[in-house]
Amino acid sequence: MVDPMGVLTNLRLVSDAGDVLSAPESALHLSQLVRQLPWQDEVWRTVCQA
Repeated sequence: MVDPMGVLTNLRLVSDAGDVLSAPESALHLSQLVRQLPWQDEVWRTVCQA
């Protein structure tokens, strides 16, 4: 990812207390989620096969 904090979404994230998270707070949570997904290995395999 060129900009790991630049995840675009139409989701609205809320805290445990039900408060709407700000854009920077939401970006942090979404960035952490994306990092946990196993997409990097698949991209690497595709690049190596090219």
